[in-house]
Amino acid sequence: MYVLYILYSVSSVKTYVGFTADIIRRMNEHNFTESKGFTLRYRPWVLIHTENYETKSEAMKRETFLKTGRGREEVKIFVSNFLNRNRAVSARGGKGLKILMSPVQSRPKLILGRRYPEHLGTTHTQQHQ
Repeated sequence: MYVLYILYSVSSVKTYVGFTADIIRRMNEHNFTESKGFTLRYRPWVLIHTENYETKSEAMKRETFLKTGRGREEVKIFVSNFLNRNRAVSARGGKGLKILMSPVQSRPKLILGRRYPEHLGTTHTQQHQ
């Protein structure tokens, strides 16, 4: 099973599209352990959308599409829906977002209400077969 995901940086108003076989590990890398790359500069990241695929090639095709002109328009819709659901009025205000300290880690974790980690902060998950 592969997960296509869309991340959003509330503080920088940036998006990131990727896919992985291990979404928990990948979120940790994006927010805490990566030492270089695009996502390092715009931390913290919030998971706003996921789609599940049976094969790597299906997830890769969807990722490629979301990075095209028409696909970016679809990503903007996901971001708009996320902001409306969470009433995140401004990039710096972040209303609806909470930062919690994990008792195991001394690094903050971004969560959305009561849905994390069960739903990884997103209410829109699609299953593709």
